Amino acid sequence: MSLIKECIDTLKATTSLFPSFNPDNDCPKWLQQEKEYLSSLQHEPEMEHAKITYLEAIKHLKCTE
Repeated sequence: MSLIKECIDTLKATTSLFPSFNPDNDCPKWLQQEKEYLSSLQHEPEMEHAKITYLEAIKHLKCTE
């Protein structure tokens, strides 16, 4: 029962801070945005991969000299 009270308190606080807050619209939208963000973290950014590949190539080049 305390979890429900805590959630109600959170909703009340959010509504008081953001009067245009609509939990039926905003919460699903936020969950979708969070899901998309977390999914994007599953793959290394292309630029970072290119930098690592470049540094590895330099390391191998130095080892062959």
